[in-house]
Amino acid sequence: MSTLANVATEHADNMVCIGLGLEAIADLLGGGSEHALTTDQVNGLHHAVLALARMAKGAGYDLAKHAEGSGA
Repeated sequence: MSTLANVATEHADNMVCIGLGLEAIADLLGGGSEHALTTDQVNGLHHAVLALARMAKGAGYDLAKHAEGSGA
């Protein structure tokens, strides 16, 4: 398997995890239901969103770098 295919497969797995995490956060924050979140829960959500954003951004940069290198 090519380097680009390996990188794409790894990042595809990460993107699925990001999607699952964002769906869980959306369920907590939306849907019209009131959630009484504690300070610790809000802090945890903040860190989760930040980590997911950094994973997505890193995956995008990494895929672009490898795609450019492969001539894709």
